[in-house]
Amino acid sequence: MGGGKFLTLGLLILMILNPLPGPSRVNINALQTSQSSQTDITLAAMPRMLAAAYALGAPAAHQASSGAVTFQQICSACHGPQGDGTQKAPSLSAVTDTGFVIQTVTHGLDGMPSYASTLSSGQISAVARYVTSNIATTYLGRGDVSRGGVLYRLNCAGCHGATARGGALVGTGGNAPALTGLSSSLIAAAIRGGPGPMPAFPPDVISQHDLASIAAYVRLLQQPQHPGGVSLGYRGPVTEGMASLGALGVIVLLAFWIERRGRG
Repeated sequence: MGGGKFLTLGLLILMILNPLPGPSRVNINALQTSQSSQTDITLAAMPRMLAAAYALGAPAAHQASSGAVTFQQICSACHGPQGDGTQKAPSLSAVTDTGFVIQTVTHGLDGMPSYASTLSSGQISAVARYVTSNIATTYLGRGDVSRGGVLYRLNCAGCHGATARGGALVGTGGNAPALTGLSSSLIAAAIRGGPGPMPAFPPDVISQHDLASIAAYVRLLQQPQHPGGVSLGYRGPVTEGMASLGALGVIVLLAFWIERRGRG
């Protein structure tokens, strides 16, 4: 027994002098390095944009806030505080194309000045996202081109012309603008808001489907089919009729000239 006690006492002394290894600082650093490596591998396995969002976070709330501030400071004076349009500028309720808004704010359009020297590219992008995300509520969908043609001829051709190339407004001293080069969203916004002397067409007058149909028809007029011959600028039947009368007059005069030479 005495030997056993000495053996036990010796083991206790050895444990005190040589304790079991604990979680040293080196081991903790190694663990952190391992975890960081695993995170890097996980991010590398993600799609690039998803990994960026996971690592950095998307500042969507900040962008929306700065876009709202810029809109109220710069844009609301013409387009209204809610973007529903005024006599100065059309409603933005149908403007769903962010790229179009960026281009318009940067370069200006139809009386709207350029803000490239006033706003930074970040501010322009933020206000474009704000307009398309917080103001635009009109989704055009897919319209019926044939019905759009009927509605356009009834409601729009009297001012903008049969081919959407614009025309004179009798009694106002102005001209209805050409609708060439405009996006479907801007066409729809003008129909809903009625910029300038143009009347507004609310949903109880032109339904949402009819709105999409008119926009689709106007887009067709912007790039009409060209079977051949001289387009005459696509100015419509009046221009074509005048050109035909002019050509007929030339033919008649040429016939008289030939006939007189024959007599002589």
